[in-house]
Amino acid sequence: MPTAPPRGRNLPARRTIPPVLDPAATPVPESHQLAPHQTKIERIGDHVAALSADLREYVELRIALVQRKVEGVIGIVERLQHYADAAKFFVPAVVLALVGALFVLLTIAFGIGALLDSVWLGFLITTLVLLAVAGVLAWMGMRKVKEAQAKVVEAKRKQQDERNITREQVQDTERLKARQSVV
Repeated sequence: MPTAPPRGRNLPARRTIPPVLDPAATPVPESHQLAPHQTKIERIGDHVAALSADLREYVELRIALVQRKVEGVIGIVERLQHYADAAKFFVPAVVLALVGALFVLLTIAFGIGALLDSVWLGFLITTLVLLAVAGVLAWMGMRKVKEAQAKVVEAKRKQQDERNITREQVQDTERLKARQSVV
């Protein structure tokens, strides 16, 4: 007595391919055939929905990329702007340092020229005072740059924290909006 095959062994049921009337024509593979539960319009609708989702994701990624590039350019401009703000201290510091260097050279020249006179002592004191003022101005300029950079870093950190909301937070917000719109 022949035994029946175990249940579920032949599932899913094999689809039979109708006989080919034209021997040159090959049957369409099953992967390209319509699913039995979908019509052509439903299948096209599914493809259009998937294409729309892919296109939306692509556009969102491109927008995010452009935003990051713009943020990078803005960061560079802000850094340069801080240096420009600090330039009001750097420019006088450089000018005074150049004048100080001139006085150092003059002091050395007069000092060597008049080994026994005390004229060079006045030049030396003037030079040291000018260099001290230049040092103070340079220190103030660097402090200004560091303060400005710290503000920018803090602002970027806050902006990044605001941007990094979790998926759960977004879903909770959407659920809350949906509940409020229903009520």
